Amino acid sequence: MSFPYVLLALAIVAVLGPSLMNALIAVAIVNIPFLLGMLRELQ
Repeated sequence: MSFPYVLLALAIVAVLGPSLMNALIAVAIVNIPFLLGMLRELQ
């Protein structure tokens, strides 16, 4: 299930351009559903 997330992150970096900041942004965007699921479980 993590493979599509890796492809999504690569696509975001491809659109934004190669840099460390863009890679961090891509990883943050890809992890949003996982983090929201964790927050939902805390409530």
